[in-house]
Amino acid sequence: MSFTKTILIVLASVSSLGIAAGRTRAQMTWYADDDNCPGPGAGTPMDPFCHIQGGIDAATDGDTVVVLPGLYVENINFGGKALSLQSTDPSNPDVVASTVIDGNGSVSFLPVVTFESGEDLTSVLQGFTVRGGYSRTEPGMGSCRASAAGIYAPGASPTILANVVNDNAGNGISVSNSNALIHGNTIRDNNGVLVHRLLRGGLGIVVALKRPFEDAGHRRTTRKSER
Repeated sequence: MSFTKTILIVLASVSSLGIAAGRTRAQMTWYADDDNCPGPGAGTPMDPFCHIQGGIDAATDGDTVVVLPGLYVENINFGGKALSLQSTDPSNPDVVASTVIDGNGSVSFLPVVTFESGEDLTSVLQGFTVRGGYSRTEPGMGSCRASAAGIYAPGASPTILANVVNDNAGNGISVSNSNALIHGNTIRDNNGVLVHRLLRGGLGIVVALKRPFEDAGHRRTTRKSER
């Protein structure tokens, strides 16, 4: 099945107050298309980036990165940026199925998508198939990271919408100490991995909560209502 790649050009206005103060530039839309590989490309509609991470790296807060249908073998990191990363039509299941971020876990041993720099709800991931991630396990890592394979968000609160998260070696989505908005995602066929003879991961969404007393090294009695 073939899909027509349609480029949506998003125009953003700048307030006159921002221009007068010299503090605000126009919000920009960057583009990525695997058909433009090996690239690297300039992120424009006529010369898009080859890799999604190229768009993230070029973007600043408030920008949008639009990814055309294709297979993107990479592990991406939002790097704390308040940007929207989306396929060309997140509401179209065919577009979501054909816009694939594959973490190549057997080589990278990393989650596919990472939010680890305090991102908030203005960091948006929308309309992708996220697959091929691997539970990264290293000495001293917390249980959330050890089982995160698809989307990993420790101490971050991104918006995660309308994605298909499947075929990862570990949990589909793992968040900790987070107020993330996770809605309308399909999470399936994620598998556990052996860690120190224990099967870890393979769950849909894992939410780990950190309590201040426990983080400070104090023991805290759990009341019956919290169990």
